[in-house]
Amino acid sequence: MASSDADDRSDRVIPPKPPRPFTEYHVFFQLERNYILQHDDSKSGDGDGGGGVDTTADFEDVDPHSASRPPRYRSLILPRGWHTKGSRPKRRSRRRTHGRVSFVDLTKRISRRWKEADVVTRDYCRDVARGELRRYREEMKDYVERYGEGAGRAAGKRPDERGGEEE
Repeated sequence: MASSDADDRSDRVIPPKPPRPFTEYHVFFQLERNYILQHDDSKSGDGDGGGGVDTTADFEDVDPHSASRPPRYRSLILPRGWHTKGSRPKRRSRRRTHGRVSFVDLTKRISRRWKEADVVTRDYCRDVARGELRRYREEMKDYVERYGEGAGRAAGKRPDERGGEEE
């Protein structure tokens, strides 16, 4: 009888845990990446923002809180929930890249700008990250209440890493 209880638990499908929130740097990275792609025309000679790829074409709904952003980022067109990990639909596998700047160059530019960021920008990123952390903790609390304490640990691991299961 004990083995049938174990079988029932192993058959139960546990949904994935809520995605972890962005840190201050990740919030800044999202802002700065969009700033570079929407405003930086240094890579193209025609002055239209470069590349010819519309970076906002897949936004169904834009973020209504642009007035609360630091002045540098108020003109950005961002999707609703841009600061929430997992809020955007998954990318298509053959989606064209913007081609404006390589990922390595992009990360170097953004990390350099993070070191030079003003207090207002850092405070904004910190506030957004704290809000996301509060949201995440609430979602995790609901998740644990619904699926149990061990569900969160087991959902993130592959079946062979869960322990207690013999091969």
